[in-house]
Amino acid sequence: MSKKKVKLGSPIFANPFYIKCPVAASQVFYRRSGHFVYISSGNVTVADSGTGELFGWALTGKNYTSSSTAGADTLTIDTNPFHVWEIPARDTFTAANLKAYIGDTCDLEVSSSIQYADNGESNEDTIVIVGGDVDEQTLYVHMNPNKCYQTGIA
Repeated sequence: MSKKKVKLGSPIFANPFYIKCPVAASQVFYRRSGHFVYISSGNVTVADSGTGELFGWALTGKNYTSSSTAGADTLTIDTNPFHVWEIPARDTFTAANLKAYIGDTCDLEVSSSIQYADNGESNEDTIVIVGGDVDEQTLYVHMNPNKCYQTGIA
């Protein structure tokens, strides 16, 4: 039996972990919006203010609204907590603000079906800011690993 050569310092699981999941009723995903989701009653649901646990990022690639019947549609969810996504910031920020944001956590907020990084609120702290674009007023974020998969089975 040959040994598998392990490259130290390289991720063992570098590819994203995709899971097909049923979608809650009437969930709206806009292309230029966040797509962070959590599980509710067995269906993925768009995360909003007050969501304390994230499951992943819905891969839609376009504007998409799920069926009005819960579970009728499925979406592929990227559950890798360290994949970085670009989403709009809720509050206007400057280059100095962005510099101060790096490494900080904040919440998510949905307004008019657009999911924003709520850079003015830190209650649930579900996402981590790792960069951004001042001109576009977008932030580069990933899931806070401390806020993933917290619910126990029992």
